[in-house]
Amino acid sequence: NPTGAREFVEREDVLPPTDELPGKRWEKTREEILPQAVDWSKAVPELILNLQTAKAMILDLQRELSEVRQAISA
Repeated sequence: NPTGAREFVEREDVLPPTDELPGKRWEKTREEILPQAVDWSKAVPELILNLQTAKAMILDLQRELSEVRQAISA
């Protein structure tokens, strides 16, 4: 769902009812789509660190589970 931005220019001829500056109004001149994107260069290092931390935790838990299973079977 693209978002659009509107550009307005100031005109000196007509005063809209909500404008507090006398003799000026805003008129629509064009509308264009402004694409939005994510800058992954800032997010990727954080994601990699979190993945490495999670992997280390999984390996530790697997090792601990193996030790508990050996203790139970002994």
